[in-house]
Amino acid sequence: MGIPCIGLNDGPTFKHSEAFSFQVSKKDQAETDRYWNAIVGNGSQESQCGWCKEKWGLSWQITPAALTESMSDKDPAVRKWVFTAMTEMKTINIVVIYAARKGREAEMGSNRIFFNYTQYSFSARRIFGLSNS
Repeated sequence: MGIPCIGLNDGPTFKHSEAFSFQVSKKDQAETDRYWNAIVGNGSQESQCGWCKEKWGLSWQITPAALTESMSDKDPAVRKWVFTAMTEMKTINIVVIYAARKGREAEMGSNRIFFNYTQYSFSARRIFGLSNS
């Protein structure tokens, strides 16, 4: 990624913790998935909101730019919808973030988008108050 960084620990005395972690900003879903899968597929633990802890104990958040932009929206309601959507995910799904950013006004359009992503269908129903039919 081009940023030199040195992290030291002292075996069992000073272990890695979430106090020091990496946030990696990615431009699109393909990059987000590629980095997420590279870390998770190599023995790490998945967590919520794009976070994972790799096998050596370092925490990483793989963050698509769409999430950062959406969390910076001027409208606090938009930030709340995006935050709620994010907390339902492990790896961040940009389609879901953009649908959440549109909020309730776009619920029918978002409904069609969400249900193409089976793993998020329950979250979509809960976030937007959609019926189960």
